Amino acid sequence: MENQKHDLANCFSHSQGLLTVSTVVPEESITPERSGVLESKIRDYCERRGVRALVRVIPAPDAYSGVKRLVEAYGVGPLIPNSVLLGQNHELSKDRKKFCSLVSDLYRAKRNVFILRAEEKMGFRQRKRIDIWWGGLQGNGALMLILGYLTQTSLIWKGSEVHLRMVVKDEKAKEETFRNLQGIIERTRTNFIPHVITSSGQNFWDLVLEHSQDADLVFLGIRKPQDDFVNYWDKLLTETTNLPATVFVLASEEIDFKDVLLHD
Repeated sequence: MENQKHDLANCFSHSQGLLTVSTVVPEESITPERSGVLESKIRDYCERRGVRALVRVIPAPDAYSGVKRLVEAYGVGPLIPNSVLLGQNHELSKDRKKFCSLVSDLYRAKRNVFILRAEEKMGFRQRKRIDIWWGGLQGNGALMLILGYLTQTSLIWKGSEVHLRMVVKDEKAKEETFRNLQGIIERTRTNFIPHVITSSGQNFWDLVLEHSQDADLVFLGIRKPQDDFVNYWDKLLTETTNLPATVFVLASEEIDFKDVLLHD
């Protein structure tokens, strides 16, 4: 999981943004000296992997409160983090309620949230194909296009294809939707490959597995956190268990990503 998180961080760090790699350590066991040594080790590790980043060690009672402390306090003037990349691993899955509460807090703080779930042994396979399951430019859609483009144009994903997949109910809507997708791809000046899939009553998650089981990375948008977010997250993890490496994307409403993407 850590290797995959750093690989994604590597992709995003080449987008002219300021990246911070942070780790949370038990506050009762850390000293300024130990903190400095740990920061140095993480910095060296990032440099070996080609990740250009600042490094922060955050003392906290647990990972959840540590991330919240970082987001609340980190930054200088207007330079504050607008996105947070989290890993969904077995440790975090032990306390889904705290994890979902953290995601909700980050969203309310107007941060974009990316949650990576990947098996360490499988990794990103061949880094040749990225699938984006898309519902339009609203909400998470525009941000997922940006992430797909940043990943595809990074050195470690050089030569990869991005497949933009959209589901419609019937054949009647398929042709027009395909034309719209082609128009979006032209206006965003990407070389994404459009796919319009007719569900014909088939379960959405069955379609995702059928079409994306051979992908190397999948981007999926998730809904805004609500009162039943824990149950929603549990069901989502169950439905996507057999997918390859997956990034769940939750876009903040603070930025209109369409302005970043679209060209007249």
